[in-house]
Order: sequence, then structure tokens, then C-alpha cells
Amino acid sequence: MAQEIIFDFNQPYSGNPVGGGNFPPSVVSINNIPFLMDTSNDQYRRESFEVVKQRNTGDQRDVLLLPVDVWRQQFESWNQGSGQSNTDRNESLPYRFDRSFGIDPFTQFEISLIKETSSLVATVSGYSSVTSFGDYLVLANGADLSWFDKTLGTPTVITLSNNIVDVANDGPVYSALLNNGDVVQVDGPTATPVTLGNYPNANFIAWSKDFLIAGVLNQLFDITAGGAGVLIYTHPVTSFRWDSAAE
Repeated sequence: MAQEIIFDFNQPYSGNPVGGGNFPPSVVSINNIPFLMDTSNDQYRRESFEVVKQRNTGDQRDVLLLPVDVWRQQFESWNQGSGQSNTDRNESLPYRFDRSFGIDPFTQFEISLIKETSSLVATVSGYSSVTSFGDYLVLANGADLSWFDKTLGTPTVITLSNNIVDVANDGPVYSALLNNGDVVQVDGPTATPVTLGNYPNANFIAWSKDFLIAGVLNQLFDITAGGAGVLIYTHPVTSFRWDSAAE
């Protein structure tokens, strides 16, 4: 049985909606499927859409375009991730999509849910960093270095003398810069921290090409051997501060 509706709506009309709906007036929703109505002539009129085959790309992908930029295309995988709203261009990536939530598409020809996450340890205010070192996941938080093994169970915690302001984990030892200027080093969760040197006003350390460098105000030092360090460069702008390093 069919029934024509010959007047406009000031509220959306829905029959047995599933999950609710948010449709404008003149849109009829049956079982939460919207149907557009043309009321420009104050009467009900059936509308049809012509499906157009259009190819804007140089390859042989199946591109089927509908009016008002609605497009459909066959996909075999989504492993290139999200962030692409159009796929009908030569530069479009064939395995990339628009957006998603809660899924892992990065294995080709496979879609799975993202694994459940859980809190390992409560963090405190201030500097916090999670990095890998050897077979461990190391959380620098406050004055603590928490070492998690592969089971991610209860960590082994090393408590340093002052709060941490930066870490460098790419070298042979794990290094931490403290807020009193000390740089301490450990090579594992059971090691005793060793103070390499003290560098007041330092705010940054990093391993780069087997050198441990430190930013002290606008100056850059090589502190690999400890002690006072070797001055590498003084930036001409006194307010300049070092932030990161790249080999």
C-alpha cells in the first residue's frame, strides 16, 4: 500500500526510526531511510536520479558518480588510512578513505577493531614522556622512571633526585635531564643512576650521531664525555632556546 503526502512538514516525519534521525522538513524517513520530497509547486512529485558513468582518472578504477557529488567506488582495501574525501582524481590514493572511528585498517585486505586501551600508571603534572629503550617501555613522569617489560605488568621504578624535564633514549644509555641541571644516566631498570654532569638552565638533551648534546639557554653543548661539556654553537639571538635535534 502506498500513500501520497501532499503538504509540507514543519517537523521531520519518521516511521519506525532506528537510531533516531536528524532530517530537515520535506524529508520523509521510513525505517530511518530518508526520502527527499519536492514541494516547490505545492504538490507531491516523484523525482528520479540519473546515474552517470564518469571517469576522471587515468586508470581503470570503477568510478560511478551520482548528482550533487555523491560518488560510489569499489574498494578492496583501506590500508592507507583516513584523510581523503575524494577518490576520483589521478593523484587520489586507491586504498585511502575519508574517516573512521575505532577501527584498524592498516593490514591490507583486513579490517579489525582497535585494541582496548588501559591505564598503566597515573601521571602527575609537568613533564611526561613514554619512550622505548631496549626491551622496555620507559615512562618518565615527575621524578620517576617507570620501566615496563613486555608483559606491561607492574613496572620497576627508579626515583631520581629531582623532577625530569627532558630525556634522550637513542644512545647506549638512557639519559634524563633534571630541573636542577643534572644529567643522569641508567642502562636498565636495576641500574644505579650515574650523574654525568650539571648544566644549569639546560632545557633540552638529545642523542645525535652518537653524541649527547644539551641546549643551555641559547648555547648548544656536546656533553657526551660529561664535565663542563664542549660548546658547539652560540645562537646570536639571546632569547633563542633549543628544542629538538635531527641527524
